Amino acid sequence: LAYAANNSAISISDLSESMKFVAPVAHSSNQSLGEVSAILMALANNGIRGTMGGTAVREMLTLLQRPSMEASFRLKELGISIQDTNGKMLPLTDIIDQLREKTAKFTEVKRNETIATIFGMEAQTSVLALMGLHKGKIEELVAAQEKAAGSAQRVADGVNTGLNFSLKQLQGSIETLVIKVGE
Repeated sequence: LAYAANNSAISISDLSESMKFVAPVAHSSNQSLGEVSAILMALANNGIRGTMGGTAVREMLTLLQRPSMEASFRLKELGISIQDTNGKMLPLTDIIDQLREKTAKFTEVKRNETIATIFGMEAQTSVLALMGLHKGKIEELVAAQEKAAGSAQRVADGVNTGLNFSLKQLQGSIETLVIKVGE
């Protein structure tokens, strides 16, 4: 999460707000934390962050878990699989990749209508933003996060160095000295 906040347009506060909305549904639909935070990073880089990002991803996952009859028909018609052989939902990025490939030759109107049918109007903008990324971009972000083990510690170490930190330590020492003298 520290990596996501430091390497995209999303802040820890926005990420926290997004996760509040999407985390329970993401967990129940077999989505990894890395995948979800990478999707939120990508959305934030497109101006969709905080409550909007979390709500959009939650909507996508909810509608895929329980698609309408029309959405089910459209997914089947396109040949898009949303489950693996064990019946677990595929990663959202795999589904988006399939959608990108299957609608590549559609007109803009037909593509947008298809996305609205499957994901609803509320999540349509976010799906379009994710489809606009090159294939594998989210996977790159997930891989970068996995390599970033210790990002939070490096950030904390950076905060705990320098003149400002030294002055705070000096202030604390002076306060301790005053207390001791007072005793």
